[in-house]
Amino acid sequence: MPHKPVKAIDTDESESESVDEDGIDWSEVASVLPLGKNEEQAKARRQLWSAFDVNGNGYVSLGETNMGLRKVLRQELIVAAKPAIKGAFEFAKDYSKARAGDKYGDDFIEKKEFEAFLVALA
Repeated sequence: MPHKPVKAIDTDESESESVDEDGIDWSEVASVLPLGKNEEQAKARRQLWSAFDVNGNGYVSLGETNMGLRKVLRQELIVAAKPAIKGAFEFAKDYSKARAGDKYGDDFIEKKEFEAFLVALA
């Protein structure tokens, strides 16, 4: 589910141009997600995946995803971004299906789909 950034109307410096109509500052979201291609960011993604996949079974549900996001995002952002989180989750599941080899089906995302989830969310 794409989000639509809108320019802040208020002149307050704390408001960002990336704040959408729901009050979500997408630059803040993107800043805490390890999206880069370097080894440091890849390591951070692996660590974040471990925080999401707490039972180590190799896949996470939408509920586990929401719990994992609580470790990196403020609670009010998670609440406001629920539709975007669900949309990113759905995107990641479809991303793997398109590439074949989706082992766990429609209810979960696997580690190989995790980066697609993060990119879709940011």
